[in-house]
Amino acid sequence: MNRLPIFRIKDKLFFVDLRLRQLRNVHNPHEYLDFKDVYALLDYLHENKAKQEVSGERFKH
Repeated sequence: MNRLPIFRIKDKLFFVDLRLRQLRNVHNPHEYLDFKDVYALLDYLHENKAKQEVSGERFKH
């Protein structure tokens, strides 16, 4: 099963939805960030020093 990549930005976990060009909060999917294109989304992750979560550590607080 393919899973969406999850990144930690500050104290929140977000999953990346490239189809919608969004970052969505793992615990509250109604909280999301829209981007004009995939490159803007990737720039945001880089600028905020987002760390990808490793499988098995995804939902720990």
